[in-house]
Amino acid sequence: MRGDFEQVEARMQRMERDGLEIDEDALTVLLLAYGYAKPQQTLLAEQMFKQQMLRGKVKATREVLEALRLAVGGARCLQLRRELQIGTTKKSPQEAIDYAAKSAAARTLPATGTKKNTQLGQLPGFRG
Repeated sequence: MRGDFEQVEARMQRMERDGLEIDEDALTVLLLAYGYAKPQQTLLAEQMFKQQMLRGKVKATREVLEALRLAVGGARCLQLRRELQIGTTKKSPQEAIDYAAKSAAARTLPATGTKKNTQLGQLPGFRG
């Protein structure tokens, strides 16, 4: 799904319709999709980041901020952090281990064409 932000957006909309909340991992995936899109979707990334931060249900983890930096650039990322008065929220050691395991698993899945990749619940970061 690298750069296919429209597909990621559609999955997130389905997720919200199903009553699932967007968490830090899901936001990271979407921001990365915006950053890898051709052309890069900086305005959409900024709007989504602001929306999620203002909702107050998603934390600005290091992973979220790194994805934001990729999507909007370092200078704009810093401006947004200052504007929204956001620091970095560190994950607990167990959360860091879980995140690393999810990331490694996601890298080993085929990019497209498998039923597993197209199921809503298979995208890292979705909570039921």
